Amino acid sequence: MATAGFASAEGLAPRQKIERVRELLKSLETKDPKPFNYVNSRKYIQHNLQVGDGPEGLRQLFAQLPHNTKVNIVRIFADGDFVVAQSEYEFFGPKVGFDVFRFENGEVVEHWDNLEEKCSHLNLSGRSQLDGPTEVVGLDETNRTRTSLRGISTRSSYTDTQTKFHNIAPWTTSTSIVAAARTINPAFN
Repeated sequence: MATAGFASAEGLAPRQKIERVRELLKSLETKDPKPFNYVNSRKYIQHNLQVGDGPEGLRQLFAQLPHNTKVNIVRIFADGDFVVAQSEYEFFGPKVGFDVFRFENGEVVEHWDNLEEKCSHLNLSGRSQLDGPTEVVGLDETNRTRTSLRGISTRSSYTDTQTKFHNIAPWTTSTSIVAAARTINPAFN
């Protein structure tokens, strides 16, 4: 399983955020209520339409899960206020999930996810839903690219480049920022 931490946001260090998300996801399997303490009960927004907001929504979800639920976190990354995880789940059949958690002052305040049935076969390119690198490489390049992108945003007046930059999803992981930069400005190639 991969873990990587990028720039730290206010509150917890990236590794601490990763550990909190790991514990929260694994609690689906272990039924350990301790990770509920990582969720801000006043501000937590749950974007999964099947789950209610706040710790109570999580408790209700956990109560509905089968006793043999399994969670295998394949890769997990932190960048600023966000932690992104891709996991293999076993509940109501095998699934693959992608979770995004947003932190504020050391607490989880928001969660998005996408859950799909796990495919039993490889795609046309010969890959599964979980293939690919699990280790982050080139963090120095990531930070240089991030600095360059910030420079573009602050130097530009209201231009097409700035408009595209601001339309990039705020939770885009750092490793995707290089690709985004290349889309915005071919000079990054």
